[in-house]
Amino acid sequence: LVVAILLLALLIFDRNAYKLIFDKKDAPFWIFLLLIMGGFVNAKNLSVAYGHFWAYIFPILFLYFYAKSTFKERHSALILRCVCIMAASVAIYGFIELISNKSLIYINYINNQYYNIYAGFRMMSIHIHPAPLGTYLAAIFPLSLALYMMEKNRLLKLISIICAVIIFTGALFTFSRGVLLALLIEMLIIAFFSIKEKRIYYFYIILLPVLVILISSILNHYYGGLKVNFGRYSFRILTLVFEYSRKFMLFLGAEKMILDQPFFGVGFGHFRVLFDHYFPSIASITEYDKKIADCMYLTILAETGIIGFGGFMFFLYSIFKNIYRVLKVNLDNQNRFLLIGFFSGFIGIMCTFLTYDTLYWIAPSYIFWSYAGILSYLSAKKCH
Repeated sequence: LVVAILLLALLIFDRNAYKLIFDKKDAPFWIFLLLIMGGFVNAKNLSVAYGHFWAYIFPILFLYFYAKSTFKERHSALILRCVCIMAASVAIYGFIELISNKSLIYINYINNQYYNIYAGFRMMSIHIHPAPLGTYLAAIFPLSLALYMMEKNRLLKLISIICAVIIFTGALFTFSRGVLLALLIEMLIIAFFSIKEKRIYYFYIILLPVLVILISSILNHYYGGLKVNFGRYSFRILTLVFEYSRKFMLFLGAEKMILDQPFFGVGFGHFRVLFDHYFPSIASITEYDKKIADCMYLTILAETGIIGFGGFMFFLYSIFKNIYRVLKVNLDNQNRFLLIGFFSGFIGIMCTFLTYDTLYWIAPSYIFWSYAGILSYLSAKKCH
């Protein structure tokens, strides 16, 4: 509601905002919003569908256009400094939580159902759960690198690289494998679009996750008693068939959902509602909180059908096409780094879609749609 009111005020006081919102280049976005509404058609429990709509679908329109309308390149360095310092602060608090094995926020102020599960094992900081924290940090990490390239002052360059190291390390200590993949893909994208001698950088970038897996495997083997969960990155766990058997079972169950309701899906939030029906063999042994697809792509496809999923993919394709066209143009370094930073962060969030229902968590969802709006603004401006 706050973002909606701010956007309304912006439209009242800034006539140019109308041009950005009703730009014909945003037709794929409007088509996506229209098609995603199919999530109501087959919903058996309308209260659940409406709850998911107001929490996760309704804000999309306002986040996208508010970010698109208010982002200004002349303030980009200041914005990135604030964002990166905040992310580094969140990561530092996470390290304190991890080392001390307690969080004053969750002990005294906020009831966190995951606290006793992950405290001392995986970093949560102020994001309730390790996965959304990792997604948040992975989304900000490319911006810290872009800021380093944009800064002229040596002290500010130093601050930006310190933030980048803290954010990157913090993301790793969430021990989310989707986040590890996101960091790898982000660095590959940055190398592809901004570094001339790519081959040697590709080698170092690919070597990094190999080193993470190797070090984690050694620590897990010799110091398995450590509370920190290095085992999640270890070679043994990454190659354990059992780790992927549940994912495969979820995929088969989702396939049944899609075949039953192929066009408009089973309804917003209804993967969990219908979990017991489609997964009777594991329904009794699966906690309510874990009755999810563990994959955002699968969730969108099952809950909104091929029509809603098609609208989502069409929207993403339009963003990729515009950005790729712009990056082929000879931009000045600052604008190029800015665009690459947001684009790689956007792709990084999409990588985490493979491991959990990312867009059903407030922080990563809001960042994702805000990045989409900023990318739309940056690519549209450069296209002109």
